[in-house]
Amino acid sequence: SASWFPEKERTMATGVALNSNQLGIGCAFVFGTLLVATSDDIVPYFGLLSFLSTLTFFGTMIQFDDAPPTPPSDSARIMRGTLEVNFP
Repeated sequence: SASWFPEKERTMATGVALNSNQLGIGCAFVFGTLLVATSDDIVPYFGLLSFLSTLTFFGTMIQFDDAPPTPPSDSARIMRGTLEVNFP
């Protein structure tokens, strides 16, 4: 959240992301019980989850940049740099 949001919005952005994760887990439990009635339904259910996860991953990868065009705060401006690591 430090790369995308100003200091006053970081807590809210982090909270929304964490709660969205929990809602996704809850939805998986609810839909799992609705879509899986017998042991033969497990493999197609996992296939559906895999397809939706892959589709969401590639959509997110295409949609979002690494960082916004202008840093939202001074700390985000300082944090930008290279990912080079020098080993001794």
